[in-house]
Formats: sequence, structure tokens, C-alpha cells
Amino acid sequence: MKSGGSYNSLYNRKGEAKVYPDSRTIYLGTELIYPPRKHEKTLLQQFYTALSTEAKFCGCDYDNFAYAGESCLDLRTRRGETLSECFVRSDRIRISEQGTTASLDEFVTRIKEVAAIAGRLLNTGIYIIQSCNVRCLFRPSTSQDSRVFLAEKVCKMDGKENIFPYFEDKRAHVFGVRLAFPPTPGQEQAEFAVRIESDRRDIGWIWAENVGTYLAAPITLDNLEPLGANMQRTAAFLTKNVFDFLSQFDR
Repeated sequence: MKSGGSYNSLYNRKGEAKVYPDSRTIYLGTELIYPPRKHEKTLLQQFYTALSTEAKFCGCDYDNFAYAGESCLDLRTRRGETLSECFVRSDRIRISEQGTTASLDEFVTRIKEVAAIAGRLLNTGIYIIQSCNVRCLFRPSTSQDSRVFLAEKVCKMDGKENIFPYFEDKRAHVFGVRLAFPPTPGQEQAEFAVRIESDRRDIGWIWAENVGTYLAAPITLDNLEPLGANMQRTAAFLTKNVFDFLSQFDR
């Protein structure tokens, strides 16, 4: 898959561009929940074969095949730091790309292909709930320490005065905020859970995540477009709304 998972331009509320040339998407994932089914091993084998021969963006990506219990199948491929997975359970399918070079559009295509093949071969019927997960890394442009940026600029707290004295003068390795957005009456039936933290491995980076959960009308096999739209909406809430929020402090 070609590279395309990065979001490089951020904008503040005045429309002024904030450029983060090193920002990148590091994780794309979704979970499709359907009424419980018993998947026979022969059907799970057929499902894997269909992914390998029919799906444009699945193909031979999953080279590790393992039954994980009754009605359960684990498919994965690891190449360097990139991990592609597709897990089948009796009531859900989880698809993910970690350390990905896949673009969002490519991942959306993968979701719809897997959902269609599962519907045909595993008789999933309808998808009643979908959760989507997007994670990214980026560097604030006005601070070399993301903990300082999040604590002092975003949360208006001085570490020496407002944080360290209350924790035996220990320095926090991770500082962040969590935000929860329930469904809005009269609008889309979606809830978002946002985490914004200093990266554990490199304090120069901010690690940000949005998990979107979609509880609207069940998605039927004859129209899988909402599965892709939900994934795109989750990514946009992170790379547009969350980034717009943070950019006001990054001046």
C-alpha cells in the first residue's frame, strides 16, 4: 500500500495554517459487532481464502492463520514495525493496522471488503455497532517537551508550583487530558473518546487518539458505505477538531 496516513496541516480558528511536517497516523482500527453466530471451521477457512483471492486490499497481507477457539479466527502479518490484523469472533470482527503505511482511504476499502465477505460467508447479517480508532503522533511547534506544552500551555498549570509538590516532587513522565463527547440530540448517533498525552517513548511528541462509537440504525450488507463514513468521521474529529483545539495554544 502506498503511504498516505499523515496529516500535515493544522488550522486554527482564524484559518491560519499550523504545519506539523512530522505528524503521522500510527494506528487505524475498527470493530464491527453483529448478532452472535457460530462459525464452523470450514466457513472460517473459506473466509480466509476469499480474503486472499478476492479482496483488493487484503490479498496475501494476512500470512498467519490461526484458530483461536470456537468460532474464532486470528489473521495477522508483521513486517518490521507494521502489524496488520483481522480477528473474527462469534459476535464481531476487528480489523487494525499498527505502524501503518496504509492511507485512510485504503483502510476504508479494506473495512468494506472484509465486511462484505464476512456477510456472505459467515452470515453476519447486520452490523449493529461499529467502533473506530485512530491514533497519531505530532510535535508541537512551540515546545520541545510535549509535557510542558500540554501542562503549561493547554492546561495553564506550572509543574513546579501546581504538580510536582503534590506528588513527592516527582516529575511526571506522561501528562495528558481525556475528553468524552456523548451523542448530540438531533445529530449523529456517535460518541467520541479523546486522549491527548505526551508520548511515552519520546517526550518531544504528542500522542493523540480518538475512539468513535456509532450506535445508529444497523448497517445492512446491501449498503456498507456507513462503515467507511464512520471511520472517516472518527479520523476527521481527531485531525481537524482536536488539532484545531490544540493549535490555539501552539503559537
